[in-house]
This record gives sequence, C-alpha cells and structure tokens, in this order.
Amino acid sequence: MSDPRDDSSSPPTDARPRRRRRGRGLLWVLLAIPVLLGLVALALTWALKTEGGTAYVLAKVPGLSLQNARGRLLGDFDVDRAELVLPGTEDRIVLEQLQWRNVRLVWNRSPLLWGEVRADRLAVARLWVQVAPSASTEPAKPPLSLLSPVAITIADLEIGEVFAPGLAQPLRGLRGSASL
Repeated sequence: MSDPRDDSSSPPTDARPRRRRRGRGLLWVLLAIPVLLGLVALALTWALKTEGGTAYVLAKVPGLSLQNARGRLLGDFDVDRAELVLPGTEDRIVLEQLQWRNVRLVWNRSPLLWGEVRADRLAVARLWVQVAPSASTEPAKPPLSLLSPVAITIADLEIGEVFAPGLAQPLRGLRGSASL
C-alpha cells in the first residue's frame, strides 16, 4: 500500500509559488526603473547646475585646462583662461576672460533636434586659434555633415580680439548673435 502523504511519484500540481516569485522579480524591476531614472536626473542636475558638479564635469574633458573658473554650466559662468588642445593634434584654442550668462536647456519640437542650448550672452576678451603645421600634403577634407542634434542660440555674442593663422592683424570688436 502506498502512503497518501508520499508525493514523490506525482508531479507538482501547483505552479503558483513559481509565478509569485516571477511576479515579485518583475515588480522589483519595475520599481527600480523609476528610482534609477530619478538618480540619473539628480546626477545631471548636480553636474550642470552646481559649481561642484561643473568643476567635476570640466575636469573630465580631455585636453581642457581652466584658470580661475567660477559658476555653473547652466546659468552664469566665468573663467580667466580656458585652453583646449584638440585630441590627436597640437592644435589649440585659447579663450581669455570667457563668460556666459543665463545658459539654459530648452525643448525643441523639431524632429531633427533633441533640444536647444540658449544663452543670453557669451563674451570672450581674446580668442587664439593655433594650428600646428600638418605633415600631410593633401588638403583637409570637409565633413560629410554638419547636422547636430542640439541647436545653439546665443542672443548677444561678443569677441574682443581674434588671433588666428592667416590674419595679418587681429580681428577686433566682433559683436552679433548666433544661431547654429
């Protein structure tokens, strides 16, 4: 005779505990997604809207060195001297007394754009463009496309002096607006 309590020969008929475990795992994943998105939004806000976050982000840009930087990436920012050595070259761009005012991100409804960076004012006292001589004899090729997913609009753009190769005299007193 067989013992009615002996279930070793019959397959389990109740799959509910397994479904519950799977359901709980799915619930935890669905709860974790908004939490992770919130943490990413918080980190981006810290990086773009605080002086500490701005200093951290700018320190991570390869080839960029700043002297006496103050302010935030989104908002107002001032730096006495910014120098960018372009990666893989000896070419450099030097900006003295760079400042921008009221930089902000704006949603753009264009299907080609993700958004727009707007600034009320961008000013540079002196801009140096230094291009190292090229070892190649063939002319530089133009880019295939200049399309960018982010538009840039500057209401008031001012550059005191521009020093660049090929200019006998520096360009002085440039002023206008820009929309890229």
